[in-house]
Amino acid sequence: MTMRRYVRLWIEFLKSNIKRETVFRFNFFLHIIGHLFWFIFSCIFFKVIYMNVHQIGDWNIYHVLTLIGVNQLITSLYEAFWGANLRQFQTYVEEGDFDHFILKPVDLQFLVSTRFIKLSPLFSLPVPLFVIFYSLSKLSISFSPLKILLFFIMLFIGLCIRYFIGFLIMSLSFYMTRVESLFYLQNEFFRYAGYPISIFTGISRLIFVFIIPVAIIANFPTMVLIEKAISFEFVIYAILLTLALAASTRCFFYYSIRKYTSASS
Repeated sequence: MTMRRYVRLWIEFLKSNIKRETVFRFNFFLHIIGHLFWFIFSCIFFKVIYMNVHQIGDWNIYHVLTLIGVNQLITSLYEAFWGANLRQFQTYVEEGDFDHFILKPVDLQFLVSTRFIKLSPLFSLPVPLFVIFYSLSKLSISFSPLKILLFFIMLFIGLCIRYFIGFLIMSLSFYMTRVESLFYLQNEFFRYAGYPISIFTGISRLIFVFIIPVAIIANFPTMVLIEKAISFEFVIYAILLTLALAASTRCFFYYSIRKYTSASS
């Protein structure tokens, strides 16, 4: 019954956001164009690089185009379901609007994370999906039920890692109030998710794979698609990391609520 209740609540959020998007149609189309622009720019950027080199590590142009497509897929899903909510987090705390969330008989993390749904990133998905399938066809990659299942598992892990890191950073709003710069800083770090993991060596590999694990977000599901070997240890690490981030994010959020000063106090 609890799960059904939350599903119904999320559907109501979706209906409300669809109505909002249809009111501002021109803005809706501008957002779609913006998402596509950054994706096309990334493709052109690597295309220029591959005009001068044949491979980056053991990644050819079609490997990288698949990676860019998968990264855009993750970014679009994140922006559609979580990005707008996390951007508003600071405003809730700063202006005292968090009072309205605390009073509602709903899980706070769920309510803060899912209230807004942006549809424009979802409408930009056909282009990166086309690039993914085009690149895989050039690589003569075959599909199997096991590969597809593993891909979606790694895709889900990548999405969760991005969400948990973002939510953890925005929970600092209870301590510093204005953390908008940190939000945009972590978005800049996530741009590295669209780079082949083989370019990270030495200290950069330590930072972007283990300390700030942005490199595994899109690389692991891509490596499943393009049939590059992923060590069993890395898979276990990704799963344990996701579980650790889920637990620490929730604990830190609910602990930090104690620091919240409501609008009436």
